[in-house]
Amino acid sequence: MMDTDPKTPQVIRQETSTEDSASLIRRFYDEIFNQGRLDVADDLVSPGFVDHIPWPMPGRATQGPGAVTWFASMYRTAFPDLHVEIDDLIVVDDRIITRVTWCGTQQGQLMGAQPTGKRVRVSGIDIVRVSGGQLVEHWGQIDVLGMLSQLGFLPGLS
Repeated sequence: MMDTDPKTPQVIRQETSTEDSASLIRRFYDEIFNQGRLDVADDLVSPGFVDHIPWPMPGRATQGPGAVTWFASMYRTAFPDLHVEIDDLIVVDDRIITRVTWCGTQQGQLMGAQPTGKRVRVSGIDIVRVSGGQLVEHWGQIDVLGMLSQLGFLPGLS
């Protein structure tokens, strides 16, 4: 009889090699975020992709490649010189875990805030699930408080 306890971790069959997964996530950050090639999202991100980040923002897409292009477009508009560096990359079964550093100069509007001309360096952690050679789910955290502080939006914390 199968264990049906929802707290029991499921065993996941690896269908993508570690090397393929590492290459996929490197392309994701480099081509979409660093180069601004938003069209690449259609190749790297599944139509069934789900972004599990709870951003309560109007117009935000949460599914499909549009979820990635919405986020990338928002940040590349605010930080045209945006660069994401992969600090750590771990592949386990169908999951890719990355610790990343986002750097850029705010030259465009960000979430309604006018450009400051200030440079930021922000840490983040992403976990994605891969299936069929594409990203299908994403969970992540970025140091938004640190970014807002560096931009001078939080008096007393800068």
